[in-house]
Amino acid sequence: MASHLPNSLPVCYSGNKLTLTITTIGTIAQEELAQTREASVIGKTSRGLFLHLASDWVAFLSFEQFRGPLTLNLRENSDALAGLEIGAQVQCSSKLIAFPSIRLSLPLAQAVSWRATEPTEGVRPPDLLRASLLSVLRLASQEYPDHTLLTSLQGMVSSQPAPDPAEPEFDPLLKRLLAACQAGEADAIATSLEAFLGLGNGLTPSGDDLVMGFLLAMSRWGRRQAWLSDGIIVQQHPSPRLRRQTSHLSASLIACAARGQADERLICALDALVTGSPEAGACLSILSTYGSSSGFDALVGMVIYLFHEGC
Repeated sequence: MASHLPNSLPVCYSGNKLTLTITTIGTIAQEELAQTREASVIGKTSRGLFLHLASDWVAFLSFEQFRGPLTLNLRENSDALAGLEIGAQVQCSSKLIAFPSIRLSLPLAQAVSWRATEPTEGVRPPDLLRASLLSVLRLASQEYPDHTLLTSLQGMVSSQPAPDPAEPEFDPLLKRLLAACQAGEADAIATSLEAFLGLGNGLTPSGDDLVMGFLLAMSRWGRRQAWLSDGIIVQQHPSPRLRRQTSHLSASLIACAARGQADERLICALDALVTGSPEAGACLSILSTYGSSSGFDALVGMVIYLFHEGC
């Protein structure tokens, strides 16, 4: 994976306005920015800013190099952005993002479009795939024992007792989803997935990340993508019902996953699970950079889908 962007590149000024450079823009963010004129800042982290567009999608203005369908990658990490308040108004177009309160503009004309490309390698045989998924879960549980979803799932699929979970409300939901997948019941799978929405803490709760991982695996590698096509949960836009069940950010990421699109770290890890390249250790290392625990929450969803449904 690429390293963090340097913070010492020169910043260009135009009159009294500060101009920063967007190097890469995800295609879904690009589509939505072309259709909306207003947004607002709804979140700030050390990695970037979250912008709630008037179309109800959430775009991510990132200080890092990792690309995604809703990500705009900044070349510079400017102190000027620190002055933005939550709720600050943003002006948008297909050519420019502007923050009037701090006189900052972000031209988009030179930004390179990015989307996840189709897989290039083949799928491993089902028996080898399942054995590999068990191996990844076992390794992940050993390296990250505090991640309760990983340890719970590892115990359930390997018939080995797992430690008492720190979040016991997840256990019955995991068992219900596993049973629905094993039985191949589409309605039960959809209902089981929806039960995870909004469950947990953080910008994207653990339950949301699990759903995202499951849908990404189904959309990118599944043979039965039409299973849940009528379900609210897999609509390819942040539907009103989905937004009522979770945050705007999670709704946007889940809608991307339903299109087979996600942050490149999740795409890389998912493809590694299916094809065997790169190996498990590298896969986990990649996921560890995606949020505090979101990468591993998404891994749980991916493994559940791939373990029972194959490709």
